[in-house]
Amino acid sequence: MNARDYKGLLKVAKFIHLLYTISIFFRYFDSGSRFVDLPEGQPVEDIVAVAIELKEGARRFFLTWGRIQDPVSPGPLKQLVFKHCLSYDLGGTPVRAYLCGTLREAVNAPYFFEYFFLIGQQTIPFGKKYKKWKKHMNKKMLEGKELYYLGNPDRFP
Repeated sequence: MNARDYKGLLKVAKFIHLLYTISIFFRYFDSGSRFVDLPEGQPVEDIVAVAIELKEGARRFFLTWGRIQDPVSPGPLKQLVFKHCLSYDLGGTPVRAYLCGTLREAVNAPYFFEYFFLIGQQTIPFGKKYKKWKKHMNKKMLEGKELYYLGNPDRFP
């Protein structure tokens, strides 16, 4: 087997692993009719959905990295997303940010799958490289990057 074949098999294996992890992310299903805000002290997942509640009653969602600002407390991440959400087409006035208990709550947002697969293709390094990656990712997030807005469903027919 040459290097090109190996790289192709590695990509297929990563995709299969991603499909497998989708079922893990969605195993705890909440009807989506209410927010399930992750409580303080509960570990934050690697990839999370953050919901923005609008004054008009609707909600919008972002996918992003979960353990960058704090591995346990969702507060700093919620504040960060809330701060940057005003630069997106929310279709209303944001009043509060929630860290969703599962990704399932955001699955009906227009661009959920596109961004979920995009994030899922990125790797999180282990060991010594993790600290450098985390610091770099935190800087990008503080600049408003790596916050994947899942779209305003009112803009689609």
